[in-house]
Amino acid sequence: MKKINREIAVITYIFMFLFLIMAVYIIYFVVHDSEKVLNNTYNKRQEIWAKRVVRGKILSADKKELAKTSTDSKGKEKRVYPYKGLFAHVVGKVDQ
Repeated sequence: MKKINREIAVITYIFMFLFLIMAVYIIYFVVHDSEKVLNNTYNKRQEIWAKRVVRGKILSADKKELAKTSTDSKGKEKRVYPYKGLFAHVVGKVDQ
């Protein structure tokens, strides 16, 4: 009977040790490596996050509209620059 209890205790300690190693690894990953994984170019979630970004208006100090986003009937967004390329260096004009 004592031998069975010892075997159960050894197996229990092994599993506790493995669980502890896994817990330490997860904590290390969350604290140390998560930023690197999130910003990895192979991370497909970046495309999903980029689609959620809603681009608004860009206004000058005197409230003139320098850039706005228009949406067509299909839901595709297009950037509109009322002053064409005049303020491209300020608003970061992107041709689409």
